[in-house]
Amino acid sequence: MLQKCYKYFRTFTKNKKSPCSEDKMKPNTMKKYGMWIAGGIAALLLVAFIGTAVYRSNLREIKIDHTIVGYTKDEALATELFEKAKQVVNEENKNTIRWAVELSMEKGKGKRASSEEELQQAMEQVLEQLKDEQAQLSYVLKIEDYEVILESKKDVKEVLEKTQEKYSKTSDVQIALVSDEETSALVPEVNLITKSAKNQNLVAASKAKTNPTDNANSGESNSDAENEQVVKVAFAEEIEVGPVYVKKEQLTDVDEAVSDIIKEKDHNETYTVKQGDTISGIANENGMTVSEFMKINEQIEDENSIMPGDEVIVAVPKPELSVIVQKKETYKKKYYADTIYVKSSSMYKDESKVVRKGKAGVQEVTAVVSYKNGQSYRSKVTDKEVIKKAVAKKVIKGTKERPTYIKPIQGGTLTSQMGQR
Repeated sequence: MLQKCYKYFRTFTKNKKSPCSEDKMKPNTMKKYGMWIAGGIAALLLVAFIGTAVYRSNLREIKIDHTIVGYTKDEALATELFEKAKQVVNEENKNTIRWAVELSMEKGKGKRASSEEELQQAMEQVLEQLKDEQAQLSYVLKIEDYEVILESKKDVKEVLEKTQEKYSKTSDVQIALVSDEETSALVPEVNLITKSAKNQNLVAASKAKTNPTDNANSGESNSDAENEQVVKVAFAEEIEVGPVYVKKEQLTDVDEAVSDIIKEKDHNETYTVKQGDTISGIANENGMTVSEFMKINEQIEDENSIMPGDEVIVAVPKPELSVIVQKKETYKKKYYADTIYVKSSSMYKDESKVVRKGKAGVQEVTAVVSYKNGQSYRSKVTDKEVIKKAVAKKVIKGTKERPTYIKPIQGGTLTSQMGQR
């Protein structure tokens, strides 16, 4: 300031008017420097505004399916954190989720960038909220043309076990899902729990019990169980199980699936017409009306046009899954000994005489009986043991030939001209 006043003093010596004179210097200086200060402040504010605008223009607003999770300047980092968050949430849910969520980033919004930790945490929280809306790893149970989707392999096995139990009347069956070598699909393998394994389970269970009454009851035998034993359980239809990703609303629970599978529905089957068959008779035997029969047999022109050997379609009510059960059954049955015949020459051939009445004996028969949906269709006897011996009927049969002779003719008319001889 002093240097500037000295300069003005040298320049304006002649006029003897210095701008730094006491009366002029103060107001001019204050006005001039006030403008400089105001301009400086304005410049600083402008720089700050421009800097903020530039900073914000580089920020990205991050959304997962329209839900804001944070802000960043690094799009690559946001994408990396998004994939990591999906992996973390999926692993927490046993890798059963197929994500169908979108990550979007919009420019020019937000005040500050979120930290990596903030972004990761926010993403995981949003994904956790959205997981129930995503397709989940589930399993489809296919029984020929029928399909039902269940939540897990465990549910599939439970459905099959409960279905077979309806007909086998036993819970001693375990279903395993094994991979088919040709199709790579999962197929059920039916395993019966062996007697030794069952005994081990009973021993373990009895050790766990503390009530002596329960232990006593556990030793009781069931006479029905002793007389029949399940030796094989199988399914009649082809079954496949495969993974599928669906939303929860497409899943069926176990009890509902079992109920639908065992419910009898009409299935079309081919029937070969036999001699004497009529359309009304065929329809009645299969629980159909004639109009229902004609509706599914459009090739038949009228009710009298079927011939032996023709193939027609009939609606047969049956469940979606048929269960084949083979049981080893033991039962008592009457039997009769072969009749004993004794020849007698004192009696004619056409004569016979019972000298001893027969009495039925009793056998204990062991047979393997095959059932389909609870109805027996085949039985094979494997063993017989006589409990009470039968008494054979004894019959004497004659062997003597009856004599033959010509009976004299009585009456008649003599026609010979030679007369009687």
